Amino acid sequence: MKLYGMDVKPRHLDLLVSLSSPSLSPDGEHAVFAARRPSFVVDDYVGRIWSVATAGRGRPRPDPGYIGPGADN
Repeated sequence: MKLYGMDVKPRHLDLLVSLSSPSLSPDGEHAVFAARRPSFVVDDYVGRIWSVATAGRGRPRPDPGYIGPGADN
């Protein structure tokens, strides 16, 4: 299978990250979204919730929580 011109093999599946739709904080200053990917280590999906300033300042940062059976560090 080719993805963006590259051959994708089963061993590459844990590199595919899916993102949720963003949600805005009540004050509108931050957006949060979930990023998750399959993990061969825990044989399940792992992910984190990320927060980003809507004013475009700073980089996205992970929130202290996680989604799934293992932390994606």
